[in-house]
Amino acid sequence: MTNFKSASTDKGSNLNLKIILATTVFGLMLLAIFLWIKTPDLFIYFNQAFCAH
Repeated sequence: MTNFKSASTDKGSNLNLKIILATTVFGLMLLAIFLWIKTPDLFIYFNQAFCAH
């Protein structure tokens, strides 16, 4: 139990986890923007199909 506690409070592993998480979120945002730029027609179709006019 003490090993798990010392590992969870280790600043190095915590920083590494934050870097991995931030990189993943940033990568997903870039992917979403790239797909949105490549396929604007899907956005138009979505608005016509699901948004009330």
